[in-house]
Amino acid sequence: MDDRARSPRAAPFTVAAALVFLVGGRTATAAPAGWYVGAGVGESRIYDTSACSKVNGTMDSGYSCSEKTTDTAKRLFIGYRFRHHWSAETSYIDFGQFSAAAIGTESGVPAMASVTLKASGVGVNVDGFLPVTNAFGIVGGIGVLRWHTTESSSVSALGVSTSEAKSETGVSVSFGAGVKYDFTPEVRGRAELVRYPDTTGRSQIDVLLVSVACHLG
Repeated sequence: MDDRARSPRAAPFTVAAALVFLVGGRTATAAPAGWYVGAGVGESRIYDTSACSKVNGTMDSGYSCSEKTTDTAKRLFIGYRFRHHWSAETSYIDFGQFSAAAIGTESGVPAMASVTLKASGVGVNVDGFLPVTNAFGIVGGIGVLRWHTTESSSVSALGVSTSEAKSETGVSVSFGAGVKYDFTPEVRGRAELVRYPDTTGRSQIDVLLVSVACHLG
């Protein structure tokens, strides 16, 4: 996909942060230390999959190419909270699917080409909490992700199609920041923006996540 940098949409994160802040004035007992499990959902955005440029060697010049650089991200995690200010987590994240489709000619013959990239990963991270009230606080974290991608590409012309697929794995760091709110001692909400640099081996992915965690008492 094209190489132009794209800033992630901040509006959903701003709204989520504002909602959490509004309820932050309520009195709640801070979450206790111990194990917890949780799940999150949000929007993922990839900066560059180089998908459109891949058809340069296949299709004649002058082709048109459209792309899809955002999708729904899903995350499952289990962690341990140390007192009130630190926690460690291990998680699985599905970044979703990104794609590009090109229409043009191949050696003068009308043709279509497409590229699809699926990305996911397993990671560990450490988060720190800066309390603002007893229940509301600022969150920041850093981690390591072992990512896996599957890329599929196809070209069709005159009713004949050719396709190929390949997989890659690698390791990269991750870091993020956001806000959290302890609704009860056992239930905690979190809204954060997490960046996964070089996750696909050539591009970063940003994820805007809203998650809920439950203490295992």
